Formats: sequence, C-alpha cells, structure tokens
Amino acid sequence: MKTAILIARLTPYGAERAAIRLAEGFKKKGIDVTVIVTDTSPAVKVKNVTVIPLLRGSDLNPFQKFIYAPLQYIRLYRLMKREKIGVLISFMERANIFNLALPGRHRRILTIHTFIKRSLKERNIIVRTSTKILYTLFLHRAYQILCVSKALMDDFPNIFPVNSNKLAVMYNPCNIEQIQSLAQQPIETQFHKLFDGNVIIHAGRFTKDKGQWYLIRSFKKILETIPNVELVFLGDGKLRGYAESLAYALGLKDKVHFLGFQQNPFKFISRATVLSFPSLWEGFPVALVEALICGAAIVATDCKSGPRELLAPDTDFSQVAREIEQSKYGILVPPLDGEFKKADAPLTKEEEMLAEALLTLLQDDLLRQHYKQVGYQRTDKFRTDRIVEEWMSVLEKL
Repeated sequence: MKTAILIARLTPYGAERAAIRLAEGFKKKGIDVTVIVTDTSPAVKVKNVTVIPLLRGSDLNPFQKFIYAPLQYIRLYRLMKREKIGVLISFMERANIFNLALPGRHRRILTIHTFIKRSLKERNIIVRTSTKILYTLFLHRAYQILCVSKALMDDFPNIFPVNSNKLAVMYNPCNIEQIQSLAQQPIETQFHKLFDGNVIIHAGRFTKDKGQWYLIRSFKKILETIPNVELVFLGDGKLRGYAESLAYALGLKDKVHFLGFQQNPFKFISRATVLSFPSLWEGFPVALVEALICGAAIVATDCKSGPRELLAPDTDFSQVAREIEQSKYGILVPPLDGEFKKADAPLTKEEEMLAEALLTLLQDDLLRQHYKQVGYQRTDKFRTDRIVEEWMSVLEKL
C-alpha cells in the first residue's frame, strides 16, 4: 500500500528531522513512500525519497496559512487520488488536521510531537479555536494516534475526546552511527580556540519554547564563579535578535557566541563541556537524544514533556523537579516561568538553580565524565532501525 508522510515544513530540526529518518527507513524496507510538504519549499533533501511541496516559497505567516489552507487542501486531495496513497502519516498539528479533514478511505495515522495544551497558549485565537474544533470534529477518523512520549500519550485524552485504544507511544528515530561519525569530524580552524576551554552549548531554533534567554541570564551568574567559560548557541530563529541583545545588555558579547545554523552540529556538541537545555515545553526532544549520542553531559529543565522520560526513565513521569535532581542520565532542574526577561531583572529561583546545576557539572569532573559515559546507554531505544521496525508493525496491521 502506497504510503505518504505529510508535514508542514522540512527542515533539519526536531520532528522534521525525525520525518526524514522515517521516510529513509521506510524506503530501505521497500515501502513505496512519498513526503508531502504543505507550507514551504523543502529546505533539505530526503535520500532516495520523492518530496512533493504543495506550495513553493518561504515559510507562511499565520495569515497566509489561513488564506492558503483551501488551496493546500485541494492540491493534497488531488495528489492523494492521483498517487493512490492508501496510508497518510502526518507530523504535528497542521498536517494532522489536513489528514483528518481530507475525504477518502485512506488510513490516517497522526503523530503528536508537542505538549499541545501548552503550545496552543502561544498561538493566536484563530489557531487555538480552529485546532480544538477540528480535532474534536474529526479525531474519530484517525486509525491510530502515535505520541512521541508516554507523557504526551497520557495527556492527550485530557484535551480531546479519543478512544484510548487508538493511542500508543512511538519514539522519534535517531541514526546513531551517522551521528557518531559526524560528531568525530573536525571543527573549523576559527573555532579551535573557542573550544579549547570550558564551553556550555545549546543547539536549537530560537523560538519561545526553547527558552534560550534563561541560559544567557544564568550564564552571567556562572561567570562570577568560573570566568574562563564560554557559552555557544547553534541555530537561528525569530528570537535570535532578542537573545543577542540580552547578551549585549548583560555585558556578555565577548563570552556568548552565536554560530548560527550548522549543517553538522554534532561535532560542536561532542567538544562542549556541558549541554544546557532550558526548554519551556517539548514533546520528546530529539536534540537531547542526539546530545547523549555525542557523549554530552546534560542539564535540562523538567518541562512538559520529554526530558524526565529520557534522563530519568525509572521515575514517575508526572512528577516535576522542585530542586536540582541528579538523575540517571543527566541533571534535571525545575521548569522556568516562560516570561521574557530584561537584563536588569533579578534572577528567579529557577534561574539560580539552572546556574548552580551547570556549575556543578563544570566543576565536578567525575560526575561530568560519569554522565558522558552512561548517556550513550540510553540511546539504543531510539535507534532508527528499531523505530522503523515498530512502524512496520503498525503498517502491517492496516
């Protein structure tokens, strides 16, 4: 049965990267698979897999998404009929809603990648309302709803009416061998001096959910104890300007380094002393799994959802850290408040604990080396071939 993966964008980040790995894994298994991109021209290629954009150009703004939705819907419907697609796997909310609303007898498999209740709070009222209404009206059409973490699966029925038998956990795949190989590649000469000493690193888009400004503010506190440490950011995004301005206002322009998007972030992560992950909310953060593959020692916020499930898998996923928690595969710190901060605002208790946890790993060589060594053990569960086999079991039941 011909299968397609539907996604709004195709970039080298997060869920999009997971979609690429899944498509390539399907192809190796002999599945006739196509990737359909709804909102923009694909930013990356998928090896040996046809990628079809419904629109060409740059990212759509919220108004354009609303205006172009009928055209995208029609083009998707015609494409489904022309290609005789029998299974449509959709990634994230916009693609999920297109999948649910389409007429036809194709099998609809939805994937949930974020803590929806929290992420919808950041959307405008039109997006919030339409998402809730369309999910409520059409969710019964889904053949299966696969969540990328157990916490997401447990949360979903509290938001939308759904038969619990349709829910299951399906982790995002990671190409462990490829990441290990990329992590061993040399960094460019101009970065040698930067990575000679202590480095705290963060990799990800500059969006509100990633919370980079907290790390910059906490870093100021760290420098009071360890002045010979640098902070490095990999990635771009709409909040990069805010982060750069905050670093400048705090007098950190020579200590905070914005390297932009890097085609191979793993060679930088593997050379960093500590990786910090101050997210406000997640689904199941692929970036943390990739960091563990690179041998990173990690400090992460215990946000909803994912970091606890990854770093403290033997604990109750519904609990939330109130103090610094040295977990099995990394350190968890309490969630942050989600409010943008000015340079002169005093640090919150949570920012103080983020700084303290990072200082602990910077100063405690034995603990840091312990986390670097044990982290890789956690990653085998997310190996691409293993996850693709789990997907094959789902498709065989159709």
